[in-house]
Amino acid sequence: MPTTRTLTSTRHAVEPRGEERHLEHQLAAWTAAGLITPDQARRLRDAERDARDARDRSRASLVPEALGYLGGVVVLVGAALLADQFWSDLATAWRMVVVGLAAAALVTAGAVVPPAAGPAGVRLRAVLWAAAVALAAVFLAVLTGQALDLTERPAAVATGAGTTAVAVALWRARPTILQQAAALAALAATAASLVILADEDSRVAGLGPWTVGVVWLLLARGGVLRSARTAFSLGGVTAVVGGIVAAGTDAGTATALATAGALVLLALRLRDVLLLGIGAAGVLLVLPMAVQDWFGGSLAAPLVLLVSGGGLIGAGVWIARTGRDERARHRRYDEGDPHLAVLMSAVVVVAVALVVGTTR
Repeated sequence: MPTTRTLTSTRHAVEPRGEERHLEHQLAAWTAAGLITPDQARRLRDAERDARDARDRSRASLVPEALGYLGGVVVLVGAALLADQFWSDLATAWRMVVVGLAAAALVTAGAVVPPAAGPAGVRLRAVLWAAAVALAAVFLAVLTGQALDLTERPAAVATGAGTTAVAVALWRARPTILQQAAALAALAATAASLVILADEDSRVAGLGPWTVGVVWLLLARGGVLRSARTAFSLGGVTAVVGGIVAAGTDAGTATALATAGALVLLALRLRDVLLLGIGAAGVLLVLPMAVQDWFGGSLAAPLVLLVSGGGLIGAGVWIARTGRDERARHRRYDEGDPHLAVLMSAVVVVAVALVVGTTR
């Protein structure tokens, strides 16, 4: 009868812990009963040991990741404390040096994360570089507003454009979700600054981010941005937020409502729950404003909403019962859809024309 010593692989001979002893007893019992062969017992033992080693490496990888996060927080807190206590006493050049060095340190720390760190290293680099983009924005704000002495609106545009360049460069170097989000946020802020630069009293500053979001969706639909699903979600959020900010006029409100509705329809076409949630959230936020602005205290408005909402629920139940959604052809995100691109481009042009016409 084979013993436990016979089954133990000499290559992996270690002092067994509790779970290893239990496994050894089980393998010995199964082998003695003829349920498995000694070779099968060895392969099971090796497989379990490999799985345990992988779990140990995963837990160990959290240590440098956590230390990196903590270090990044310490850098940001240190910069904030320095700004709070000594910022007013520092010359402009020293302010730029302090913030610039902090940003450079975070970029360098992210760049030297070894590939062997695996997914934890990818996350750590993404967080460090996102913080570096924020510090780059502070650096550029000091440069444009104090060193170059630009007025507020041109300084905001220059700061946004420079931050976008930094964020896009880091995104191209390591295309992660967080780097894409940082680049999109910087680009949206730049677009809003451009609208305000053109018209200081404009009530549709959100038109800039809205346009950026819609263009992001178009690029994702054309397969230019990867991953397309991430780009869809980020572009949808940007378009909805920009539409809400632009809802200071009737045309802006209509644009925001149309954007949210278009995202819902697009989500249904792509069978995407996340995009559907973004569009539904946009409808939830914009629709009450639209009803209040356009209908006031009219009783007809809430009744129409109740009937329409009930109809949508009924349509969803009918689709679920008939199985039409399951029989529909599933479309990939990165499949080209020129008809949709043309339609959305037309919506962009019409919306921009309406908003510009109302703000003149």
